[in-house]
Amino acid sequence: MMLKTIICIKSEFCILRLRNGEVWIGRLATIDPDHMNVVLLEAQNVNVGLKVNKVLIRDDQVELILHLPNREQAIKASRKVLFEKL
Repeated sequence: MMLKTIICIKSEFCILRLRNGEVWIGRLATIDPDHMNVVLLEAQNVNVGLKVNKVLIRDDQVELILHLPNREQAIKASRKVLFEKL
């Protein structure tokens, strides 16, 4: 059920919080159904300000996935995700 939900938000903006504390914002490109690896396009690491065209995030590193309608709302929400445990 979770995989179907994630596939529905393909190519929309998401925030990913990783187990090591990093927070990524980007457009969801694809999810590997076998291992749940996530690929983000137009990605930005909020912690260090790094911007990349594409990033692959391994499934075992993902702690939280949030879906947001646009990049501006994702950036605002990422500050809360960065400093708070939801």
